[in-house]
Amino acid sequence: MALNAYRRHRRECPARHPEESRSGEFEERKKGWKRCDCPIFVSGTLGGKFKRQNTGSSGWVEARGFMTLRESIHAWEGSTKECLPTPELQDSRITIVDATDAYTASCANRGVAIPTLKKYKTFVKQLRAYSDSRGYVKLDQLKVADMDCFYASWNDAKRAKAKKLDRLKWFIKFCLKRDWLTKNIADDLRAPEGSSVPANKMPVTDEEVSRILTACDALGAPTPRGPRYRPWSGEDAKDFILLSVYTGLRISDVATFNVRERLNGNDVFTSRSY
Repeated sequence: MALNAYRRHRRECPARHPEESRSGEFEERKKGWKRCDCPIFVSGTLGGKFKRQNTGSSGWVEARGFMTLRESIHAWEGSTKECLPTPELQDSRITIVDATDAYTASCANRGVAIPTLKKYKTFVKQLRAYSDSRGYVKLDQLKVADMDCFYASWNDAKRAKAKKLDRLKWFIKFCLKRDWLTKNIADDLRAPEGSSVPANKMPVTDEEVSRILTACDALGAPTPRGPRYRPWSGEDAKDFILLSVYTGLRISDVATFNVRERLNGNDVFTSRSY
């Protein structure tokens, strides 16, 4: 009487293994193996009859427990009746892939800007890569120590690291609200020292601004059409610089600055001398 366990890959296998192909626990421990959450089956002979059954789990530890239980039940009952899975053996834990997919879908439904959504997706990609490196498939396999290691692996600058930490904490709270986790495993993580200090909005000194404006004066009038055609004058360039200095607008916003839309009938003066 013996049972063997193997993973049977589905058509929608996250790791894209061939449909109906099989892999064993030893094979999946090899370096470079792409992990997935396809179900594990057990098959073998019990009481002289061949049996095959889905364990309802994608983890090898749970599958081995299922095999032991099936064999124990058969030995205790002394029966060859088909062993049916009991409700408590069904694995209802959510996978990391499904949880992160739901998270990014929620971010998209909130209507966040596309550049911001890309940052959420980058965070999800990094979390999945970390989980794969540890061999994790289910979300509840992530522990407090994993959050410490994952956080320490980031090479971002202080402010970027603090913002990414906010995304991690929001993801954990997202999972807690859906009962996918039982505790806040990222609760004690703190942002880097100095990450709350705002960036310097004026990276150049008054003397440097004065030198830039002097260079604008040297440009003179627009040039006629030709190899060095320039439709704007030095005064235009000076207005561009001063508008950037006084408003803090992005370069793209300054380049498309519309007096009627922005000022709404008011005036703006940029004639301060340096």
